[in-house]
Amino acid sequence: SYYAALTCWRFSLNKNVLYRGIFIVLLLLSMFPRIAWRFTGNVQGVFINNAVILPEGILSGMKYIKSNTPRSSLIGVDYKEFPIDQSGPAFGVLSERPMYYSGEGLLRHFQVDASTVNFRKKIIDTILHNANLQVVAGALNASTINYLVLSNDKLIESTTSAIFFSKSFESKTMTIVKVDREKIPQNPEEMSYRSFMKAVLPSQDYQHYFPNLSNGINGL
Repeated sequence: SYYAALTCWRFSLNKNVLYRGIFIVLLLLSMFPRIAWRFTGNVQGVFINNAVILPEGILSGMKYIKSNTPRSSLIGVDYKEFPIDQSGPAFGVLSERPMYYSGEGLLRHFQVDASTVNFRKKIIDTILHNANLQVVAGALNASTINYLVLSNDKLIESTTSAIFFSKSFESKTMTIVKVDREKIPQNPEEMSYRSFMKAVLPSQDYQHYFPNLSNGINGL
């Protein structure tokens, strides 16, 4: 489906309207057998209890994000706690919001730059598990995440960093917190930002992602 969509988009740029229309129609028709096969398999899975069924708590949480946050809100997810969001960007599709890190299986399939993927995973891990307020503040600055989706089974480990968040939604399955940016230093030259960079990034990655910071890695 992803490749078909990309192909349709590419041919939609062709100036020959007839040629463009015929190709796109044929491409869509060629997809119907697989769509029918998948649909039949999903229906059978529901009846024999072998289908992926999202808990109501997850659905209501994604509905909350979709209905109560700006469309530009960047969402962070505890990627280790929600398997449904690992193979593909399920939360991004359901919430219709950009995700900071989501759908690891799809990222690997499309061979997204490994250093970018690891950097974003490290950001999420730092926010959730690091007890140093300066480091957590720096991670939040580096990511510009607006909301975090957390599992009720494993909330943020560092209770001291709770000053940066306010609870927006809670269900039996998940908790959604909003990042309170008024309590976080916003200047990238603040010590909190530099503390984060020093704590989690090797010097070569620091220079790769932030070449314009005046102090550089040696100034930390």
